[in-house]
Parts: sequence; structure tokens; C-alpha cells
Amino acid sequence: MAIVTPNLKPEPDSRLWTAALMDAWMTGETIACRFPQPGFKVGAPGAGVVDGAGQSGMTLNLRGLTPGYAFRRRQFFSVVHAGRRYLQYVRAQIVVGADGRAALPIGPMLRIAPADGDVCEFIPMIEGKLSGDAAGWTMIPARVQGLSFTISEIA
Repeated sequence: MAIVTPNLKPEPDSRLWTAALMDAWMTGETIACRFPQPGFKVGAPGAGVVDGAGQSGMTLNLRGLTPGYAFRRRQFFSVVHAGRRYLQYVRAQIVVGADGRAALPIGPMLRIAPADGDVCEFIPMIEGKLSGDAAGWTMIPARVQGLSFTISEIA
């Protein structure tokens, strides 16, 4: 995901952003950022977790959801596995059953085998390696021009 921040105030915004980006750039650590869904209201999907180990492919079974909640086509969410987030989206609308379970048709295909009970975040985050011009920025009087960088997921 390519990200461009708005113009930042020199203090504290640009100081904090540039330091965080430079740290991630120099150390090669992963960074996480909220994945925007402009205009979309998530509602109350519940506290969904992966329902059963050994899942693969393009369907993900979840439990702990709000009965009757309607997942919408192209609604994004994150699966947290082994401390790392993986961004997914729902391929078709589906309504959660009365038991709080759902078999979500997802994309892209699962890149990991989630464990039973892995948490799902419905305010999605993308996590990965940083690339782009993270170590450079332009000072403009009274502000710092928006920063641009890319986050790429890794398996």
C-alpha cells in the first residue's frame, strides 16, 4: 500500500513521523498502519477469532461474531497470526449465523495457516516492510511536506 501523509506541523508531527519511519527503514522491522476504508462504517461485528486450525485457501471460518452482522463485499479486516497482521477482504456479502459463526469467502488466498483462536481486527491494519523515500522529506516554512512510503506485506 502506498501512503502519502498530509503536510505535517514541524513539531511534534513531523519529528515523530520521520523518526518512526527512519527507525523502521534502518532496522528493517515491520511497521503497521491502519488500512483506510473511506466512508465505510464497520458497525459492530463482534470479537471474531479464527474457528479451527489448518485452514487454507479462500474461505476463513470465524466464531465470536455478532449474530446477524452483515459483512459487505470488499470489507477489509486483519488476521493476527504469530504476532503479525495479514490484510484480507471479504469477497461476497455474508450474514453471520445465530451461533456467531461465519465462513467468510476471502481474498487474497490465505498466505499463512492461521491458528485456532487467532484474532481478527475489523478496523484493519496492514503490516509489512517499508520501502520508498522514507528517509527523505522536504521542509517548507512552517510545515513539512507530506511524507510518502510503501508498506509491503511479507509472508
